[in-house]
Amino acid sequence: MAINLLPEKEIIKSLDKKEIIKKFVCGVLCSLAVIVLVNIYLKVSLETKKVSLKKLQSKYKEYLSLREAKNKLEKEITELKRKKVIIKRASPQHRNWTSNLIRLTELMPEEMWLNKLAANTNLNTNTIQIEGFLFTLDIYKRPISILNDFIKSLNNTDVFYNINVRNIRTVSLKGKEALKFNLSLLTH
Repeated sequence: MAINLLPEKEIIKSLDKKEIIKKFVCGVLCSLAVIVLVNIYLKVSLETKKVSLKKLQSKYKEYLSLREAKNKLEKEITELKRKKVIIKRASPQHRNWTSNLIRLTELMPEEMWLNKLAANTNLNTNTIQIEGFLFTLDIYKRPISILNDFIKSLNNTDVFYNINVRNIRTVSLKGKEALKFNLSLLTH
């Protein structure tokens, strides 16, 4: 049995001091535990946010590459549309020129050959410049009459009009009389 000879006030004070120390130690331990738990919570939360941020970054990179691919495809589509318009514009003209040239060759007499054919297309007119030679083996036919028949046949078509003789002259080719000519005409 322990006998305490201290006065009662001192005993109460010493008990109060021990109690205060116990409470203080307990408070410090609880505070440390709270700090440790908060720290653990923040670390877990931070790691979760890091993982989410990495996923978000990879999705953003994927989005950027998709957006870049989309922009590239849009440019290609725009370029293809532009080319399509050009082809649509040129295609009827090409068919017209082809059919016009076929019609021209159908009308040419066999005594005629061309050494120059130039086409010029403006907004509203299509001009053809023809330069060539005419000769005849038939002594009763003159080259000028063959050229005149050719010009008449051009005028009688719905393809050619406004035929102008720009130059005509007689030349000698291998001892034979030939006619060198230069015509200009318009086409529809």
